[in-house]
Amino acid sequence: MEIEYLKLMKKNPEIDDRINEGIIEKQIAEMELFAKHKFPDAYREFLFLGGENDNVTIFRFF
Repeated sequence: MEIEYLKLMKKNPEIDDRINEGIIEKQIAEMELFAKHKFPDAYREFLFLGGENDNVTIFRFF
């Protein structure tokens, strides 16, 4: 998948000890079929880059 929107996320797959783990395009397509609509491109990229495990949505308490 060509990344157009989430280039920073692609360039930084690891933050601290958290590593992004994406899902494959086939899984994204299956999710879209289940939801009965195509996801926005930016969300598709997010799933591709970190749909299984991401370092973006982690809540950090200092």
